[in-house]
Amino acid sequence: MSGDKFTDYRLKFQISFFKMVAIREEKRGKFMAGMNVQNIILDGLIIVGCYVFEWLITKLTETPLAMLQKKLRWLWVLVLMALALKNLGLYWSALPILGWSIIGLTIVIVQWQRYHELVYRRFWHRFWKLSYAYAILIFIGSIFSYLLPIV
Repeated sequence: MSGDKFTDYRLKFQISFFKMVAIREEKRGKFMAGMNVQNIILDGLIIVGCYVFEWLITKLTETPLAMLQKKLRWLWVLVLMALALKNLGLYWSALPILGWSIIGLTIVIVQWQRYHELVYRRFWHRFWKLSYAYAILIFIGSIFSYLLPIV
Protein backbone atom coordinates (compact mmCIF):
# COMPACT_ATOMS: atom_id res chain seq x y z
CA MET A 1 0.00 0.00 0.00
CA SER A 2 1.04 3.59 -0.47
CA GLY A 3 1.01 4.57 3.20
CA ASP A 4 -1.69 7.23 2.86
CA LYS A 5 -4.71 6.16 4.95
CA PHE A 6 -7.24 7.65 2.56
CA THR A 7 -5.73 5.84 -0.40
CA ASP A 8 -5.55 2.57 1.58
CA TYR A 9 -9.24 2.75 2.50
CA ARG A 10 -10.20 3.66 -1.05
CA LEU A 11 -8.26 0.68 -2.43
CA LYS A 12 -9.81 -1.68 0.14
CA PHE A 13 -13.26 -0.39 -0.77
CA GLN A 14 -12.62 -0.80 -4.49
CA ILE A 15 -11.31 -4.33 -4.01
CA SER A 16 -14.32 -5.36 -1.88
CA PHE A 17 -16.71 -3.68 -4.33
CA PHE A 18 -15.21 -5.53 -7.31
CA LYS A 19 -15.35 -8.83 -5.40
CA MET A 20 -19.02 -8.21 -4.67
CA VAL A 21 -19.73 -7.39 -8.33
CA ALA A 22 -17.81 -10.48 -9.49
CA ILE A 23 -19.78 -12.75 -7.13
CA ARG A 24 -23.08 -11.23 -8.29
CA GLU A 25 -22.14 -11.60 -11.97
CA GLU A 26 -21.07 -15.20 -11.37
CA LYS A 27 -24.46 -15.99 -9.78
CA ARG A 28 -26.25 -14.16 -12.57
CA GLY A 29 -24.25 -16.05 -15.21
CA LYS A 30 -25.19 -19.40 -13.70
CA PHE A 31 -28.81 -18.30 -13.47
CA MET A 32 -28.88 -17.05 -17.05
CA ALA A 33 -27.26 -20.18 -18.47
CA GLY A 34 -29.72 -22.48 -16.70
CA MET A 35 -32.72 -20.34 -17.49
CA ASN A 36 -32.01 -19.49 -21.06
CA VAL A 37 -31.73 -22.91 -22.64
CA GLN A 38 -33.04 -25.70 -20.45
CA ASN A 39 -36.22 -24.01 -19.20
CA ILE A 40 -37.19 -22.74 -22.64
CA ILE A 41 -36.81 -26.25 -24.07
CA LEU A 42 -38.76 -27.74 -21.16
CA ASP A 43 -41.54 -25.14 -21.49
CA GLY A 44 -41.74 -25.76 -25.23
CA LEU A 45 -42.00 -29.52 -24.70
CA ILE A 46 -44.79 -29.05 -22.14
CA ILE A 47 -46.73 -26.80 -24.53
CA VAL A 48 -46.26 -29.24 -27.42
CA GLY A 49 -47.32 -32.10 -25.14
CA CYS A 50 -50.50 -30.25 -24.17
CA TYR A 51 -51.27 -29.55 -27.81
CA VAL A 52 -50.73 -33.22 -28.74
CA PHE A 53 -53.02 -34.23 -25.84
CA GLU A 54 -55.65 -31.82 -27.14
CA TRP A 55 -55.25 -33.22 -30.67
CA LEU A 56 -55.65 -36.79 -29.36
CA ILE A 57 -58.87 -35.82 -27.59
CA THR A 58 -60.24 -34.41 -30.85
CA LYS A 59 -59.41 -37.64 -32.65
CA LEU A 60 -60.95 -39.85 -29.97
CA THR A 61 -64.14 -37.82 -29.48
CA GLU A 62 -64.45 -36.66 -33.10
CA THR A 63 -64.94 -33.09 -31.90
CA PRO A 64 -63.76 -30.26 -34.16
CA LEU A 65 -60.50 -28.77 -32.91
CA ALA A 66 -61.82 -25.20 -32.94
CA MET A 67 -64.75 -26.13 -30.71
CA LEU A 68 -62.52 -28.05 -28.32
CA GLN A 69 -60.06 -25.16 -28.14
CA LYS A 70 -62.90 -22.85 -27.08
CA LYS A 71 -63.92 -25.28 -24.36
CA LEU A 72 -60.37 -25.91 -23.16
CA ARG A 73 -59.23 -22.27 -23.24
CA TRP A 74 -59.22 -22.21 -19.44
CA LEU A 75 -56.81 -25.16 -19.41
CA TRP A 76 -54.38 -23.36 -21.72
CA VAL A 77 -54.57 -20.26 -19.50
CA LEU A 78 -53.72 -22.28 -16.41
CA VAL A 79 -50.85 -24.13 -18.14
CA LEU A 80 -49.32 -20.92 -19.54
CA MET A 81 -49.71 -19.07 -16.24
CA ALA A 82 -48.15 -21.97 -14.32
CA LEU A 83 -45.17 -22.03 -16.70
CA ALA A 84 -44.82 -18.25 -16.49
CA LEU A 85 -44.94 -18.28 -12.69
CA LYS A 86 -42.33 -21.06 -12.65
CA ASN A 87 -40.08 -18.95 -14.85
CA LEU A 88 -40.60 -15.77 -12.84
CA GLY A 89 -40.02 -17.27 -9.39
CA LEU A 90 -41.74 -16.43 -6.13
CA TYR A 91 -40.79 -12.77 -5.91
CA TRP A 92 -41.95 -11.62 -9.35
CA SER A 93 -44.98 -13.93 -9.67
CA ALA A 94 -47.25 -11.62 -7.68
CA LEU A 95 -47.41 -9.07 -10.51
CA PRO A 96 -49.02 -11.35 -13.15
CA ILE A 97 -51.51 -12.60 -10.57
CA LEU A 98 -52.37 -9.00 -9.69
CA GLY A 99 -52.90 -8.23 -13.39
CA TRP A 100 -55.12 -11.28 -13.74
CA SER A 101 -57.23 -10.09 -10.80
CA ILE A 102 -57.53 -6.63 -12.36
CA ILE A 103 -58.80 -8.22 -15.59
CA GLY A 104 -61.53 -10.04 -13.65
CA LEU A 105 -62.53 -6.97 -11.66
CA THR A 106 -62.63 -4.81 -14.79
CA ILE A 107 -64.96 -7.25 -16.52
CA VAL A 108 -67.23 -7.29 -13.45
CA ILE A 109 -67.35 -3.48 -13.31
CA VAL A 110 -68.03 -3.14 -17.05
CA GLN A 111 -70.80 -5.75 -16.93
CA TRP A 112 -72.33 -4.16 -13.87
CA GLN A 113 -72.22 -0.74 -15.54
CA ARG A 114 -73.70 -1.88 -18.87
CA TYR A 115 -76.27 -4.49 -17.86
CA HIS A 116 -76.79 -3.70 -14.15
CA GLU A 117 -76.23 -7.38 -13.39
CA LEU A 118 -73.49 -9.97 -13.35
CA VAL A 119 -74.30 -12.91 -15.58
CA TYR A 120 -71.71 -15.62 -15.13
CA ARG A 121 -72.17 -16.98 -18.62
CA ARG A 122 -71.06 -13.66 -20.16
CA PHE A 123 -68.42 -13.11 -17.50
CA TRP A 124 -66.62 -16.45 -17.89
CA HIS A 125 -66.54 -16.28 -21.67
CA ARG A 126 -64.96 -12.82 -21.66
CA PHE A 127 -62.74 -13.59 -18.68
CA TRP A 128 -61.14 -16.68 -20.22
CA LYS A 129 -60.80 -14.98 -23.60
CA LEU A 130 -58.93 -12.01 -22.10
CA SER A 131 -57.01 -14.28 -19.73
CA TYR A 132 -55.82 -16.36 -22.68
CA ALA A 133 -54.31 -13.31 -24.38
CA TYR A 134 -52.88 -12.11 -21.05
CA ALA A 135 -51.35 -15.53 -20.28
CA ILE A 136 -49.64 -15.62 -23.68
CA LEU A 137 -48.11 -12.18 -23.05
CA ILE A 138 -47.02 -13.09 -19.54
CA PHE A 139 -45.51 -16.38 -20.70
CA ILE A 140 -43.53 -14.71 -23.48
CA GLY A 141 -42.35 -12.06 -21.02
CA SER A 142 -41.37 -14.71 -18.48
CA ILE A 143 -38.99 -16.28 -20.98
CA PHE A 144 -36.86 -13.15 -20.55
CA SER A 145 -37.19 -13.17 -16.75
CA TYR A 146 -33.46 -13.76 -16.39
CA LEU A 147 -33.06 -10.06 -17.13
CA LEU A 148 -34.98 -9.13 -13.96
CA PRO A 149 -32.92 -8.16 -10.93
CA ILE A 150 -32.02 -10.95 -8.55
CA VAL A 151 -33.77 -10.42 -5.25
